[in-house]
Amino acid sequence: MNFAVAVDLSNAIAPVEAVCMYRTYRSSATVGGSLLRAKMSDVFPPCRQMVTRPEDVHVEKLCGVEEMKNGELREFTVKEKPVVVVNDNGTFLAMGGRCPHFDAPMWWGTYANGKLRCPYHGACFDMRTGDIEDYPGLDCLPSFQTKIENGDVYIVAKKDQLVDVKRVKPMVPPQGMVQRAPIVIVGGGPSSQVCAEVLRQEGFRGGIVILSAEKYLPYDRVRLTKMLGATPEAVCYRDETFFKKHHIDVRLNSRVEGIDSEAKIVTLENGAKVEYSKLVLAVGGQPRRLTVPGHDLKGVRYIRQLDDNRTMDVKGKKVVVVGASFIGMESASLWRKEAASVTVICNDSVPFKRTLGEPVGRTIMKLFEANDTKIETNSSVEALEGADGTVTHVVLNGGRRIEADVVIAGIGMVPSTGFLRKSCVTVDQRGFIPVDDGFQTNVTDVFAIGDACAFPLPYFAGHAAPVNIQHYQMAEMHGRTAALILAGRKTRLHSTPFFWTLLFDYPVRFAGYSVDLSDYVLRGDENSGDYNLYYFRENKVVAVVSAGRENSQTVPFLELFHKRLPITRAQVEQNESDTWRHLF
Repeated sequence: MNFAVAVDLSNAIAPVEAVCMYRTYRSSATVGGSLLRAKMSDVFPPCRQMVTRPEDVHVEKLCGVEEMKNGELREFTVKEKPVVVVNDNGTFLAMGGRCPHFDAPMWWGTYANGKLRCPYHGACFDMRTGDIEDYPGLDCLPSFQTKIENGDVYIVAKKDQLVDVKRVKPMVPPQGMVQRAPIVIVGGGPSSQVCAEVLRQEGFRGGIVILSAEKYLPYDRVRLTKMLGATPEAVCYRDETFFKKHHIDVRLNSRVEGIDSEAKIVTLENGAKVEYSKLVLAVGGQPRRLTVPGHDLKGVRYIRQLDDNRTMDVKGKKVVVVGASFIGMESASLWRKEAASVTVICNDSVPFKRTLGEPVGRTIMKLFEANDTKIETNSSVEALEGADGTVTHVVLNGGRRIEADVVIAGIGMVPSTGFLRKSCVTVDQRGFIPVDDGFQTNVTDVFAIGDACAFPLPYFAGHAAPVNIQHYQMAEMHGRTAALILAGRKTRLHSTPFFWTLLFDYPVRFAGYSVDLSDYVLRGDENSGDYNLYYFRENKVVAVVSAGRENSQTVPFLELFHKRLPITRAQVEQNESDTWRHLF
C-alpha cells in the first residue's frame, strides 16, 4: 500500500522514514534554535490509502512454507528479476536480490534481526523496507510483501517495483523549500554525497550547498585504481538532473580558502563568499608528494583525481610504483595488464604488514610474483633520474637503479586542511580535525566528517582519543550520522570500520580496527590463500581479516561487532568450523 503525504513545515527540519510499502513518520524540527518535538498528527495530515489496481500487482508463488528452513536465505527469479527471501521464524521477508553497490547476490549475505548484509562489502539493508543502513553504496533495494496461502509463500509486488533492482530512498519534495542560510558541505567525496542525500531523506527543506574543488560532479574515487579508462559516466555518484531535482546546489571548481566562524561565512579562492547556517567539513585529502631529487620530472604520477586515471598511459612501458599502500598495490595490479613491467617499492619486509598483517603480506608477495610483478622489499627511493626532463630511472637506497618510463607514487595522504590554520577550527599535529562523537568540531555549528577528521572509536581502540580512518565505508557512515544529527536525531556513530581490496582478482577484506597486528590467530591454510585472521586486544577480537573467497568471516563479524558481543581467543581456537552465524 502506498500513502501520499503533503507537508509544509516552513523553517522546520522534518525526518521522514519510509517503511516497506507503508510509511511511518516522525517529526523533529529545529525552530529558532530550540528543538521542537511535535506529535505526528500535528505535523502530518492523516494518511489516505491510495488504491492500487489489481492489474498493477504481480502475485507469484515462491515456495512451500516447509521448503525453507528457519534463517535460510534463498534467491528466486520473479519477472526476470532476482529476489532474496528469508524465513525469519515463519515470517517471510522479500527484497531485491542484488546489492546496488557491485551487484553481489544478497542470498550469499549475512542475515540477523531483519537486516541483511552484502557478502562482498558488508552494506546493510533493512529487509522490511529495503533501506540501506550501513555502507558502502548509496541506493536502497525494493522490498516486497509476502503472503502465505494453503502452505505456500507468495510474493505480492507492484509491477513497477520489479522494473529496477535498486531504488533511491524518497527525499523531501521541492515544494516549500526554506529560504535561509544553507547547510554548506565542503568537499565532493562520499561523506559529502551521503550527508546531502540523507538530509533530504530526513525532510530537511533548507538549502544544501556542496563546495567541491573538482571539475566533475562527486564521484567514486575508489574505482580509480580498479578500472582502466574511468569516465565521469562510470564513476560519478549521480548526474546533474539528480542534484537539480533534489535542490542540492553543487558548485564545482570551488576551492575554499578561509572560514569566518563568527560571521558564518566561507570564502572561496576566487574571492566569492558563501553564508552558512551549519558547516560540514568533508575535505578529504591530497596525495603525499615525493620530495626526493627528480620528483618533478615528467612521468611521475599520482592517482587521486579522475583525470589522473583517464590520462594514464602505461602501455608497453616500464612502471615503478613507489609505496606498497592500497593505492600503490591496486595501481600495480590494475596497470600490469598494459605495462611492459611493473615493480613495487615497499619500505617494509612485506606489503600491508601494518594494515592487514604479516601473513597477508606474505600471501600478497606470492600473488604478485605469480603475476610477474616484482616487489622490492625493505627499500626506499633515494632519487629519480631522468633525461630531457623525463624520468628514466628510480634510484633505491644502496644505489641500485631501476628503469622506469612511468613512476606512480602511492605513499599516503595529507589532509586538505591547510586553509583551517587561520580559522578557529582546531587541527591536530598531523593536520586532521578532531571531533566529538557527534562530529562537532571545537567550533559551534561546524562539523567534520570523512578522511580528514579524527573521531572517537572507543570500542575498538580501547580509549576515547580520536582516531583517523581513511576508508570509503566509514566516510559514508560519517556522512549519514552527521546528517541525522543535523536533522535533529539523537544518534551517534555505531558502525564497524570495513575495507577491502582486490589484487589480480584476489580479494582481501578487513573488519574492525587495531593498530597492533602482532597478536592473532590464523584459521585456515595460509599456503592455499584462503584463511581468516583474528586480531586481539586484551583477549577480545577487535579485527578480522579474510583472505581469499572461501569461508570469509569479515561480514559475519560485522554483525557480532554491531552487537558488541565479545569473542575471546579461546572461542576462536575452539571453533572448529570457523563460522559464527550460530551466535546471531
